Amino acid sequence: MNIRKAVPSDVQQVADLWVNFIKIHSDLDAHYEPAERARETYVRWLERCIVNPRTLLIVAELENDILGYGLSMIEDYAQVFKRKQYGLISDIAVREDKRSSGIGGKIAERMISWFRNEGIKEVHLFVLEKNTGAEAFWRRMGFQTFVRQMVMDL
Repeated sequence: MNIRKAVPSDVQQVADLWVNFIKIHSDLDAHYEPAERARETYVRWLERCIVNPRTLLIVAELENDILGYGLSMIEDYAQVFKRKQYGLISDIAVREDKRSSGIGGKIAERMISWFRNEGIKEVHLFVLEKNTGAEAFWRRMGFQTFVRQMVMDL
């Protein structure tokens, strides 16, 4: 298995993985219900991410088959804080038949390594509260609860 930076020809397979990723989230919470044409919108987003130097899209590949992907980016803090930037892990998704095989951990490690090389001192991510498997995964990777985000539907 090879973990590498994504190229434009990877985008369609990554989008297929994202469709499954977002379905898992929307099944847990209606806030994540995808819009019409969400896949096409995500493809356009990925195409921009690939060329953005502040964004890293990586794939785990075996024999031209993408088994998983990770999307991360460098974000700016408000100017009132001493730290100017932080890393944000947006997505990690692994094909269903390859989960619990260590692929997600390797993708996460590669993203964290990229952040370190870019001089980033902290990494943030969001975990849906009902997604206990994801929370356990990230805790095993060394993450801890930092802030709780709350929502109110109107």
